[in-house]
Amino acid sequence: MTKTELITSAVAFGSLCATGLLLRRVLRLEKHLSEVEAKFELTSEQQRSVIEWLTQRVGNIASAPASPMLSRAQVQARDNVSEVSDSNRSDVGGYKTAEEEEDEGAEATPPSEASSRSRKVPLERAVAVSVPTESFEGTVSMPASADSPVMLGREPEWGAQSVYIGEHAASWSCVSQVASSAGGGSTSASSGAAAAAAAAEAAEARAVAIKAVLERADAMYEAGEYEAATELLKAQEPSQVDVLWRRCRLLKSFADVAKDRGDVKEAERSLREGLQYVSQALQRDESNWAVHKWYAITVSLTSAFDGTKAAIKQSFVVKEHFLRAAELNPHDATTRHALGCWYWEVASLSWAMRKVAAAVFASPPTGTFDEALAHFSLAESLSPGFYIRNRLMLARCQQQLRDKVAAKRWAAQALELPVNNIDDEGAVAEAKALLASI
Repeated sequence: MTKTELITSAVAFGSLCATGLLLRRVLRLEKHLSEVEAKFELTSEQQRSVIEWLTQRVGNIASAPASPMLSRAQVQARDNVSEVSDSNRSDVGGYKTAEEEEDEGAEATPPSEASSRSRKVPLERAVAVSVPTESFEGTVSMPASADSPVMLGREPEWGAQSVYIGEHAASWSCVSQVASSAGGGSTSASSGAAAAAAAAEAAEARAVAIKAVLERADAMYEAGEYEAATELLKAQEPSQVDVLWRRCRLLKSFADVAKDRGDVKEAERSLREGLQYVSQALQRDESNWAVHKWYAITVSLTSAFDGTKAAIKQSFVVKEHFLRAAELNPHDATTRHALGCWYWEVASLSWAMRKVAAAVFASPPTGTFDEALAHFSLAESLSPGFYIRNRLMLARCQQQLRDKVAAKRWAAQALELPVNNIDDEGAVAEAKALLASI
């Protein structure tokens, strides 16, 4: 062989050897890689088995609000079950996989665990759970149960609970979902806030509806539709303060109608029924000025049926509640008119009545026509022309104070107002008679 051929052969042999060595290295690397992949796959299988076993084992507990409290006998019973089956457990975390437990059957499984394993839990949301035991320690993903409550717009947060499982009754953390915000919180607190908001909205809606009903009842009262207003108020909650005193006001109007036709008994019955309603309202709310006003009005009117002594005694109560109503609402013209009437009645007491009052009471009620005139004048300034009888009483006070010009002027102005009810009709007749007498 020539030198060139020898060199070529040597190069070819060297290349073949190098290729063989390289191929051998490649095969060794492939074998090692296969071993690594097998180990990796085994580890993944172990993790999958642990996840599936935990999911089935504590599916029911995950959505429970609190950990089950096990007695000593129940813990011992569960430990006995674990001792029977521990010898056949796989090496996946020291426990059987889900397939092994299902193949074993329900004989060695307590009912509570069987129901837990039979529950299907979706693996859509998961949270890390630390499971410290003697044979397995690591972090696995715990799925949220399908029926777990989830607050809209926020992720669920999980809190730990302690239960006993396994041969050594090792404590591990299972999960219980609690709704959370960025700064923490609880489902009960969030639900309570939502319920409170809903209750507030419902209360506001009821208040608006009640206000509309009361305004309608007031309009009916002003129009003299007493029967319709009564039926409207009867359909409302009977314990409402604003309903009670309006019922009293309507019954006073019915009493006026009965008195006009000469039915004194019916008038008394209506007034006493009205007093019952407004008394209930006063018991429920002592800060309502209208309640004090109508309580004073009905007490004054009903006491007239009980004799002179009762009327004088109740006069102190009447004045007290009129003053309280004026204090709570100093802008109500009707209350000021009522106070003017009180002073007028006291100032108009006969000599005999004054003697009776002085004999019965150490300090009998006192009042003057000037005081009555002051209250009637204030009422007129608060609401000019609101009541025919108020102008009539201004005329009467001026007559008692010997101011005939002012008396005629107020009587004439009383006749300028429109007549809306029976009381107005009576006031007009009295104003005409007063003008004729001056």
